[in-house]
This record gives sequence, C-alpha cells and structure tokens, in this order.
Amino acid sequence: MKTNTIKFTLYSVAIFFLLSITACNNSNKHAKETAKQEAVEHEHKVENAKYQCPMKCEEDKTYNKKGKCPVCGMDLKEVKNI
Repeated sequence: MKTNTIKFTLYSVAIFFLLSITACNNSNKHAKETAKQEAVEHEHKVENAKYQCPMKCEEDKTYNKKGKCPVCGMDLKEVKNI
C-alpha cells in the first residue's frame, strides 16, 4: 500500500513537471511570434512612411526616404496624414 502511494506521488510530480515545461515553451514561443509580428508591422510602417520639407519648398511633394530638401537643404520631416 505504501509503495502505491509513493509511485502515485512520483508520477504526479513527474506529470506536473512535464506540464510546467510545456507551458513555459508555449509561452516563449508565443512571445517570439508576437515580437516577430511587431517587427514586421514596424518595418511595413517605415516602408510606407512619406517625408516632406517642413518649409513646403516643393509644395506637397513627398519622398519615400529621409534626407534633405533639394531646394532649401532642410531635413525632411515625416508626414503623419497624407
């Protein structure tokens, strides 16, 4: 009878340990997938960013990359709402 109780306890501890490891792995996997998705969204946002001279030297002309205005030399600023 005592050996059955010991076996049951050992099996219970082993099952609990295995379930704990599985839960930790799933949590880490979810965190990695979330981080990867956020990085892709940020990259997509940066790719679609538009830049414009704050002095509007070329009126409403926009550029796809940061840089300097070819007319006045000021740094181009990101346009929030196009």
